[in-house]
Amino acid sequence: MAAARNLRIPHRLRSVGTIAGIVALSVMMTLLTQRWLAPTQAEAQTTPGIVQGTEFDLMGTNGAVVARLKPDTSGTGELVLFDSTGHQRILVSAAQVAAFEASGSVQSVMFDASPTIPH
Repeated sequence: MAAARNLRIPHRLRSVGTIAGIVALSVMMTLLTQRWLAPTQAEAQTTPGIVQGTEFDLMGTNGAVVARLKPDTSGTGELVLFDSTGHQRILVSAAQVAAFEASGSVQSVMFDASPTIPH
């Protein structure tokens, strides 16, 4: 009986060794696969602290756009402020500064160097 018990120990050790080998191989393959298939990382901005893009939307806590900074049709900067319902209320650009009613009609124009004010 002692001989039978001695034969079982190496068998158990082989089973444990096989399981450990399978686990180690699985971990290695997972790490290699993640490295090969990982998406490319975004490039860092060239100047720390500066965010660059062609348009920037500032979102409110409800998910609505409350401000938008973008180039206008002439290529200069334009800042548009929206109310809580999403209606354009203030427009600031190199060509004009205007305030709008919630309906979209012009409330007042502080500066206008453009032929028409967009609605």
